[in-house]
Amino acid sequence: MKHLKELIEAKERGYNAVILIMALRRCNYFLPNWETDRAFSEMFYRALEKGVDFKGFRIKLGEDGKVYLKSPLKLAVLR
Repeated sequence: MKHLKELIEAKERGYNAVILIMALRRCNYFLPNWETDRAFSEMFYRALEKGVDFKGFRIKLGEDGKVYLKSPLKLAVLR
């Protein structure tokens, strides 16, 4: 949560701020786990409301030790 607060503060000072999520598992969407960490989930959405951007990607770790981008992740929307 500390990092999310710092991103909010950076955005409020006029900097660009981005939450970057990289997933190793097969998925198309990212959604914070409210049941596991409600405080993080609330802070995550607060950061988005304050203008912090979200970028998410599925990745693959290559045998060569490199990280390969597979596909973008969409942000799941709660309704």
